[in-house]
Amino acid sequence: MIQGIQSTVAAHGTDRSAVVQSLLTGFGEEDIQMTAADLEGTAVHASPSMEVHFGASTSFLEAGKALVARFTLNKRQAIAFLILCRQLDLIHGGEKREKSDISQLCQFVGGEGGTGKSRVIEALVELFASKGISNRLLITATSGTAAARINGITIHSACGFSKDQAVGANLAKDLDGVRLPKQAERFVHGQSRMDWQDKAMLVIDEVSMLGARTLYAVNEQLCRLRGSQQDFGGIPIVLFCGDFHQFRPVQERSILLPSMVVSWDEDNSFKAEQRHQHDKAHALWKKFTTVVMLDEQVRAAGDPVLQRLLKRIRLGVQDRTDLELRNSRCYREDRRIPWETGITVVTPLNRNRWNLNMEATLAFQILQRSIMRIFISEHKWKDGLPTEEEAIMMLNQGDDSVIPVPAIFMFVPGIPVVVNHNTHQGLKLVNGASYTALEVILDETHPGHRISADMMIHFGPPAGIILESETTKDIHFAGMPSGTVLLTPMSVRIQCQRKRPWQRNDVSRKGLPCAAAFACTDYKVQGRTLERVALELRGTRTTNVDGRIVPSQCDPYSLYVQLSRCSSLDGIMLVSKVRERDLVGNCVPPEMTAAQARLEQLSNRTIREAMRWLDDDS
Repeated sequence: MIQGIQSTVAAHGTDRSAVVQSLLTGFGEEDIQMTAADLEGTAVHASPSMEVHFGASTSFLEAGKALVARFTLNKRQAIAFLILCRQLDLIHGGEKREKSDISQLCQFVGGEGGTGKSRVIEALVELFASKGISNRLLITATSGTAAARINGITIHSACGFSKDQAVGANLAKDLDGVRLPKQAERFVHGQSRMDWQDKAMLVIDEVSMLGARTLYAVNEQLCRLRGSQQDFGGIPIVLFCGDFHQFRPVQERSILLPSMVVSWDEDNSFKAEQRHQHDKAHALWKKFTTVVMLDEQVRAAGDPVLQRLLKRIRLGVQDRTDLELRNSRCYREDRRIPWETGITVVTPLNRNRWNLNMEATLAFQILQRSIMRIFISEHKWKDGLPTEEEAIMMLNQGDDSVIPVPAIFMFVPGIPVVVNHNTHQGLKLVNGASYTALEVILDETHPGHRISADMMIHFGPPAGIILESETTKDIHFAGMPSGTVLLTPMSVRIQCQRKRPWQRNDVSRKGLPCAAAFACTDYKVQGRTLERVALELRGTRTTNVDGRIVPSQCDPYSLYVQLSRCSSLDGIMLVSKVRERDLVGNCVPPEMTAAQARLEQLSNRTIREAMRWLDDDS
């Protein structure tokens, strides 16, 4: 049982502390000498405390220029950041006059993977912190993993709605999976409204995965929370970040396109109201005319060959030469996956992922010379006992995007795991977050049965699993090892679906919402940088051709996401040879290409305008 959190605050024994103490107790015979180093300085004491700022306050723009140098932002990163700083100065000065005189800034920062979009967000966080107004900045992302990387929360949590089935009983389900609060729960508490009205900037990262229906719902909720009918509830600055060459929304439609160019279900499940809402969301997106597209590759900066390949894929001009390059450099017949090197396998097929993780876990056990514990998740069928076939097939059904709990969890101390469920966002225990599993806490109701000298099996989940990562190193829960967090089992309902024709009844599964992370899906690695990676450039579906199971064509978005995770072509190996149809001519739809070309034009205009006023200020 977690009893509490212990934290320590480092003492700051600086000369400035003595000056502050002198100021608080009254001046003596000595005067305080102001220096340039005292500008924007802050002295902090243990609680109860007070902050004292020395010197004249600097503008956001001036503070931003200092942060540009400190964060070593490149030209386009700096422009994107300083545009926001300049707008903050207008807002700050406008608080003494009519705020309606200041137009809302809707800005988009885009660019290919690895160009440093998150670096701009980091600079923003530091800017607000240096001004003592961190509460006025809201950092969000479209997924728990992306939010954790930028120390934010999901936009769903920020707005008070969820895509989580586990809380579906308290929420009204909308058509595309977005769950809005029920009417009775839409009352906005006075303090909550004040907090929302205090926000000066909203950031949404990984916006390529923000569906039109979700954006519509976000806008409606922000208007309600802030008590304003203006777009986004009148938040002065709204910043979207992302790359529309990466993954699209799940079960939704992209905000880039109007409804008239989007395919809709033939069964008329999306009627006039849904099209209206889609177009409202698209109109909100069209407000983002301040655009900066980052173009300086940071992740693959040391490999010009990989850079050229990625650019050709983005342009849709990859050909057989690129195919031959990939296969000759990265594929070798009958080559085993070198699990001992810490390589990560990326595959879009869940079945392959389950099998690869099982293989890797066994290899890891041999390497560690440790005991393996196999935990069989607890299953309860709704209507009596299942048939033998159904029970066996259910044990073969692992975790996926809908089922966060695997049927079987194989544990070896030190195994890498990925969390499948947004459990504790504040602790970054979120869907897609990677951890090292140190130990399991056994449940006495599910004792182990030894099946070999180094293997135990448990017919039920453990009471919990202890995890650690870089994000937990400063955390200390009472009764637990320092720098660790605890993940406990959860229950999930697995409903009958057409893709599981063998399942006759709904079943509940209880187990750990995590899985081994030796192999991951392409969605789970978006936004990550991997030193060594093995790729399976295939589609998510399979067909039977003359008795052979043949994977479908690789999704063009998956193609780019997978290839852009590594910093070097030498760090990439191929699980299977790339087929021609997976690479050559495998492009995003032309309407998406046209929409992204518009962003490049807006970016060129924005940069030209910014350079003019930056030159005037210098």
